[in-house]
Amino acid sequence: MPEINLPIRTERLILRRFESTDLDAFHAYHSLPDTARFLPWEAKSYTKSMESVGKYANFTFDKEGDWVCLAIEAEG
Repeated sequence: MPEINLPIRTERLILRRFESTDLDAFHAYHSLPDTARFLPWEAKSYTKSMESVGKYANFTFDKEGDWVCLAIEAEG
């Protein structure tokens, strides 16, 4: 399976695994109906946001078709 070396850094951005400290920011935008209408799922409750951040923080590539969700952080 493919291996991703994280974090990935550019001049302006850092792509990294989610961390527990990302939960409040993640929930802030995933709980908005105006955001959810552009996503393939409904607005998330805080509990569902916790589950998602935990899953994204601990992803592994085990089989063909697995995917990853990364946190995007402004550099500097």
